[in-house]
Amino acid sequence: MNWKVKAIIQQVFSHIPFGEQMNYLGQRYIIRNLPRKEDFWSNVSHAQEHFNNFRKHGMPMESPIFYEFGVGWDLIIPLTYYLMGIDHQILVDIRPLLRKELINDTLKRLYMRQHELSMLSRKFERPICIQWGSANEIKELFGMVYLAPCDARNVSILDRNSVDFITSTGVLEHVPARDVAPILRECERLLKPGCVMSHAIGYFDHYSVLDPKTSIYNFLKYSDLVWRFFSPSLHYQNRLRHKDYLTIIRASTNLKIVDEIIHSPTTEEMEKLRQIRLAQRFRANYTLDDLAVKGATLVLRKEPT
Repeated sequence: MNWKVKAIIQQVFSHIPFGEQMNYLGQRYIIRNLPRKEDFWSNVSHAQEHFNNFRKHGMPMESPIFYEFGVGWDLIIPLTYYLMGIDHQILVDIRPLLRKELINDTLKRLYMRQHELSMLSRKFERPICIQWGSANEIKELFGMVYLAPCDARNVSILDRNSVDFITSTGVLEHVPARDVAPILRECERLLKPGCVMSHAIGYFDHYSVLDPKTSIYNFLKYSDLVWRFFSPSLHYQNRLRHKDYLTIIRASTNLKIVDEIIHSPTTEEMEKLRQIRLAQRFRANYTLDDLAVKGATLVLRKEPT
């Protein structure tokens, strides 16, 4: 599908009643990118990377509480954590998004290939198929507390210093720039001193996933005014670069950056970036190397006071 066609459809869905439901049905039955295909196992890999960061940089403890915001439809990462032995998770979404059929697809795929996955401390002894997909069922089966609707900028139901590890995957790039700092400050409030958080962020144009003719840097061509049309609420991309997140973290929080796992472009991707006529905002404020970073995982620690 041409990326501009998808942008127009997403713009329509963002402004009509039941647009989110229609967006889901369109992705599942028309575009057919749900249940997830190639990126299913990349999300499992992200869970393993986050867990590695927890073990490498976090504090050893017997029964840690994991917190994740921007969980989405299918619980791929939380269910991978569950197989890694995590019994207590708090999951937050801005809107109720859980889909029973997609969670069951995740359970089926993890069950079928669990013997191939590293770092697992438990296994599914039999296939599991949830019946309702409700928050109560998810808590009863997997120890996951699902909070939705819930604003990650202010999770007032949770106490200060109440969680041991925080993660997000492919979320912060979809958050308006003004909201990134409040979310990170709230994560800092929730995290226990000495503990860490791990955030995987994609700096590439997400329309390129659907339209292979589109460069991962395509969105850098457009001014903020034009891009506003192509970035509706259901497919919002803030276009912040890696150095912007580092600036926000240092200016708005007391978190220490303890690791940066950078995903650099291929030679071909770098050449495509050089050929793009960049919007003035990107020409004036970034080097080519700043713009080239296509993703990163940031590991941040809340230092003991």
